[in-house]
Amino acid sequence: MVPITFVYYLFSNSLIGALLAAVIMMITGFLFSGVGGWLVGLVGGSNQPIPGLALSTLIVAALVMVGIGVVGLSGVAAVLAVAAVVCCATAMAGDMIQDLKVGHLIGGTPWKMEVAEVISTVIVSFVLVFPIINFSRRQHRSQRNRNWRHRASCAASRTDGATRHRNCWR
Repeated sequence: MVPITFVYYLFSNSLIGALLAAVIMMITGFLFSGVGGWLVGLVGGSNQPIPGLALSTLIVAALVMVGIGVVGLSGVAAVLAVAAVVCCATAMAGDMIQDLKVGHLIGGTPWKMEVAEVISTVIVSFVLVFPIINFSRRQHRSQRNRNWRHRASCAASRTDGATRHRNCWR
């Protein structure tokens, strides 16, 4: 929790804001990963509620940041950073639950499945970092994919509106 608190401090420029952002990340990440994993295990991978859980995290984090006085661009950055971590945790939880469910159905033992999940997560994190950076650079150079930028700017504008006491939907 210390490294992510340091990152949140860089975003929020407030030690109390960074500590509360880390606590919000821990609590919402734990709860929402459970919710997302449960729904994936119950219904399947196509029913994971990542957008709703990310929006809920945005709202909770924005209200807390405004409540303690972390507003403006630093508040927006802290809120978006918390939501990004929780969104990734929820997605990973759903993916792992789906993998463990399929492994159980085909007769895998829990220990071997968990070891395989850890190994695959570590390998993928090292292998995919370069293609993701390359893809991101190409997307920023190109003007064709405006839909993704629009979605990101919508989340940022809602957070900006909440942390600067402005309604962005007027």
